[in-house]
Amino acid sequence: DGSWDASDGVWFGTTSNINCRYPADKSGTVNGVAGATLPSAELEYTWAAGLLRGRFLNDNAWWTFTWTNSNKAGTLTIGADGGTNKLITEVEDITDRSMPWLPVIGGQAKVTKVETDASYMFQAQDPTAWFAGYTALTSFNGVGMDTSNLTSLANMFQNCTALQTFTGVDAWDVTGVTTLAEMFSGCENLTTVSGTNSWDTQSLESLYRTFYHCYKLQTLTSVSAWDTTDVTDFRET
Repeated sequence: DGSWDASDGVWFGTTSNINCRYPADKSGTVNGVAGATLPSAELEYTWAAGLLRGRFLNDNAWWTFTWTNSNKAGTLTIGADGGTNKLITEVEDITDRSMPWLPVIGGQAKVTKVETDASYMFQAQDPTAWFAGYTALTSFNGVGMDTSNLTSLANMFQNCTALQTFTGVDAWDVTGVTTLAEMFSGCENLTTVSGTNSWDTQSLESLYRTFYHCYKLQTLTSVSAWDTTDVTDFRET
């Protein structure tokens, strides 16, 4: 287990990530992603044993995983380096999991917390179902995620049966989001959804099963101010 550190003191990643930094065609882009350019200076790479870290298709965006117990279950952190392009283009499918950390850390059941680094805000092209079925996940902090480009947050935490808290979303820009369908569906231990009272939900059309089977969620005062004028689907919310 481990990852590589670059001598610039910024970059780290897997062996596959290094290969993507130096494409044979020298096209000037990394893995076909515009704005993520080849290293401009000669770099040395050193192996860091025990550090599980990697990159997305966009070389400016990264993930790390740290654990504190013998089961190697722990915290997934997502963030970005400097640069103009901080967009994560990977999309997830509930039945065909493809996020880059999964084969490295041993599967979704290893993730107990998700943190987002606010040093440089990253964007997701589509976070639908990103963490769906992460049955060991207990908390999510979204302070480092720029949501201004999104149209969907559907299924993001569907069937995260251990999820208890959803925080760090006070500044999320959801003005373009049209669906929250099944976002927390099946989160039977969810107790706290905080910071959503400031969300501008003017474009929202679907609340289908958004809080379905959230048995421990006693109040929803944080969503009482939502604009639901254009919502057409309230089924089993």
